[in-house]
Amino acid sequence: MPIGEFSVRWDGKDNNIPVPSGIVFIKLRRPGYINTQIALLQNRKEKYMHSRLIVLFHIFMLLVLSCQQHNNTETVVAKVGDKIITAEEFRLNYELGFPHLKQSDNPKLSYLEAMITEKLLALEGYNEGLDKSERIRKERKKLEGELLIEYLIREKVRNRISVTEDEIKEAVNKSKVRFKFRYWTESSADRAHQISMDMQENGYSAVISRLLSQNEEVKINPKQFESDYLSGMELPPKILEALKDLPIGEISDAVYIDGIYWIFQVVDIRRNSVLESEYKNKSPRFEQILFYQKLSEATTKYVSDLMTPLNVRTKGDIFEIMASAYWEWMNVEELSKKSFNACVLDDSRQTPELKILRGNLNKTLMEYGGKRITVGDFLEEYQLRHIRLEYPSKRALLVELNNELAIYIRNRVLLDKAKTSKIEEIPELQTELKQWTDKWVYEEYRLKNTKDLSLEDSSVNRYFLTNKQKYIINQKDSVQFKDVKNRVKKDALRELAKNELLIIAEELKKRYPVEIYKDVLDSIEVINSKKSSWFTVNAYKSGTNRLACPVVDAAWGF
Repeated sequence: MPIGEFSVRWDGKDNNIPVPSGIVFIKLRRPGYINTQIALLQNRKEKYMHSRLIVLFHIFMLLVLSCQQHNNTETVVAKVGDKIITAEEFRLNYELGFPHLKQSDNPKLSYLEAMITEKLLALEGYNEGLDKSERIRKERKKLEGELLIEYLIREKVRNRISVTEDEIKEAVNKSKVRFKFRYWTESSADRAHQISMDMQENGYSAVISRLLSQNEEVKINPKQFESDYLSGMELPPKILEALKDLPIGEISDAVYIDGIYWIFQVVDIRRNSVLESEYKNKSPRFEQILFYQKLSEATTKYVSDLMTPLNVRTKGDIFEIMASAYWEWMNVEELSKKSFNACVLDDSRQTPELKILRGNLNKTLMEYGGKRITVGDFLEEYQLRHIRLEYPSKRALLVELNNELAIYIRNRVLLDKAKTSKIEEIPELQTELKQWTDKWVYEEYRLKNTKDLSLEDSSVNRYFLTNKQKYIINQKDSVQFKDVKNRVKKDALRELAKNELLIIAEELKKRYPVEIYKDVLDSIEVINSKKSSWFTVNAYKSGTNRLACPVVDAAWGF
């Protein structure tokens, strides 16, 4: 998994049936990493708070780094004019690249040649000033912000984390103990204490049955408040602490965890012995698990420590005006064809709520740490995401917009911190920014030189006759040109564009000399997919639609 903030949206349903209010355990698994979080589902009768911005700390996982470190970062595998391609840049590009580009007799060399072609075209794009285009300016500004936050967390949090041998042994021991338990939660300390005492006197099951029967509108199975068997490594540390010394069958006192009062009853504990050899054999995996657990906790604390003193607040009346305009935009089909931000700034849009918001662009939306952010500032700097949900009410939308504001202000604070910490001076950050800029300039140059290409039907037909085999799905069937004409035309134009660009690139080699260091190329160890030549897994980062690193254009393989 690449560095980034990732999200999965759940609609609160199980097999299309709404899940009632209660506790949900969320388990994230990947090789070398297990994390269990808890979430409280509450109905929408709870009062919405306007005056204070809810800042998102808990799932700020900006840093799940799983790529191994390599020592050939600065080794140069090719030079293209005044640009270089390092061994590490090639390795990442190759391993994340499209498999159909690696089917030649010498896949590493052919892939490197494609990278070189893109560098040549990018160099000419710079020469023509394409790097100053509006699109690249916006992309670069957006990426720079993302990288500043990413590298800030790396410098201030990740690089300061270590795991000891004693901690690894303790983790192995924890993994051998599995708890099965029941629980109940309350938001009030007094009520939680009363229920705990009641359970201790009358039993967990009797009290739960009585509590659930008080809400006959929602049929809830008591089993929903009982866990599976979870090991000490799978449980959140605070819950493990509450369970580890609780005798089987006893009811705990009310325990305050993350804003909620919990009552526990351990149903069963399973313990397995640990072989001495397991400490050695499992050490690397548990070291990685512990590292990422510490990383998650340290990141949450770092962000919280930055945000808490700032006393972030939203102006409730202005927030309501913006939410009303957004609700209107979502529900008027003509408006939603354009972005919300564009509609707000378009004076021709005279719908009631948008018009009101337009008149309040200079009003304060948020305040933090003595700073003021207007509605106009927010809309200029932040594109509200197009989350197409069927919101049951405007109140549900308010919650979503509040989260958007939280993300915005959190990132703004982190950016300020990154700038004062001079994070932009980190060489790896500048290298990554340059690589992406090269990629965008190449794309602009490609578009500029191929957008007007066209083919006569006769040429498309000749292409079909030459490549007819690839359009046959079942070898027993035949295929007619008229049935696949549109697809054939796209393929023919793609090949024409590729050939035109290769001719240009060949000429550009006279201006931008190319050197390939084949001994370095041969020494680079890469992972090759054993799957189909069209099977690929794209790694995206930070919840954006950007790949973890630039990869060679798939079109070079046609």
